[in-house]
Amino acid sequence: MGCSSSKSAAPRDIAFSTLAADSSYSAWNDVESAEETDFHAAANVADAMVKGLESKHMLDPTSSRPSEYVGFKAPVLAELLEPYREELKAMTIEPEYTGFTLASAPAPEDALAFLEYLLLADAVPLHRKFLYETILAGIELIAAESGAVLPLPPVDESARQIIVGDTHGQLQDVLLIFKTHGPPSEKNHYLFNGDIADRGANACEIFTLILLFKRVYPDCVHVTRGNHELPDINMRPVFMGGGFYHEVTSKYDIDTFHLFQALFIHLPIGATLGGQAFVVHGGLMREDDLDMKRLTTLEHRRPCPEAPTDDDELLMFDALWADPQEESGLHIGGRGANTIRWGPDVTRAFLQRTKMELIIRSHQVPNGRRGFMTHHGGKVLTIFSASNYGGVCMNRGAVLVLSATAPPQTPEHMAPPLAELRQAYFAEKLSSSSLAGARRWRLRAAHRGLAKQVFLEEMAPAERRVARRRLDADLCRGLKARVCHCRDALAAA
Repeated sequence: MGCSSSKSAAPRDIAFSTLAADSSYSAWNDVESAEETDFHAAANVADAMVKGLESKHMLDPTSSRPSEYVGFKAPVLAELLEPYREELKAMTIEPEYTGFTLASAPAPEDALAFLEYLLLADAVPLHRKFLYETILAGIELIAAESGAVLPLPPVDESARQIIVGDTHGQLQDVLLIFKTHGPPSEKNHYLFNGDIADRGANACEIFTLILLFKRVYPDCVHVTRGNHELPDINMRPVFMGGGFYHEVTSKYDIDTFHLFQALFIHLPIGATLGGQAFVVHGGLMREDDLDMKRLTTLEHRRPCPEAPTDDDELLMFDALWADPQEESGLHIGGRGANTIRWGPDVTRAFLQRTKMELIIRSHQVPNGRRGFMTHHGGKVLTIFSASNYGGVCMNRGAVLVLSATAPPQTPEHMAPPLAELRQAYFAEKLSSSSLAGARRWRLRAAHRGLAKQVFLEEMAPAERRVARRRLDADLCRGLKARVCHCRDALAAA
């Protein structure tokens, strides 16, 4: 992490670099806040328009939303998924498909093979048939688990628990986390705390990888919902905080996007760890005397409303959107008129009522460009796993590692761009093999259409420097375009 030059950077250069990083981080936070405020404002206007049309009998209240996105009971959910199962039966694998082939009943080695496949350059998206099989199997497993809050057992000596925060389509972070801490297994349990979708380019691959490991280790991999597992945000463009709709429809089609939404409404809005910690994407709620029974029995199988209108909707909305503050009480949040911030007194009361010790959440980039942050005297912990968020924040990512044999740890990381991570993995495979093994790897690479990766690995250092400068220039252009697009919001801030 840092410059590879043999000379130490001058203090002036270090100060300028720190100032530039802090400016990028601050500007990104301002832009993101403006995007989310705009999202909620638009939702409020749309909701008012719908109610106005309903009052004038110009719109049927029962058809104001697509049928896929209203609240469902289990029998209706099964009926909703039936067309996808029928479509799956008719799918075939085209002869020209060169991507990963998934077994109909995958074993642990299949999940590990897919993880390795994603580390290869030019890995093509998984075939739609295999994706459908993975999502539908994942929905069945998740639907059978519990209600709105998933009760997980306490951490014991048999396994450790790793909690991952926002990843936002940044596959490089998930691959690096699995490489650093080990993939999911019976001794390595994972909980992904929402916001896998949007912004980054590879949320499809992240969801597929997680659900594939869940198929082979059902009790060892879990996912909670974030505020970005929501169709209305997903359908916004990347520069307005969305991007998942574009990703899915560019790799697959709109039916696949709807299948992902069926997955999202099954995801719980929180989890408990041995009755000691409450894991939730956003945070606590504005409802008085809230207890775990109320949370667990909430009907969560519906999208989180953009403009909540009743107590149940407010409960789900706050769980996914709230942020902590050091001032006591409840206050209007910084993500729009409907959002809230909650204070340390709210945390103390909740922990006392539920007899828990800690609240673990995600949802925001921690201060100081770190991957974690504590609030309320250490009773609230924020974990954010997308390093260099959006390609501009220059923040570290982190995970929370809980073990019965060691104190809690929050190891941080800075993932390189996906292309560089794949190149490093390729170089590692070559260096760890014998000459014959390296030749076999080259043949395998050529067979998979990865000859370009061999060329990049053998690229002269000068050419690599040119490629790096081009990457830096691309990132700068993207940041400038984003700032220009949102200059009014930035000027107002």
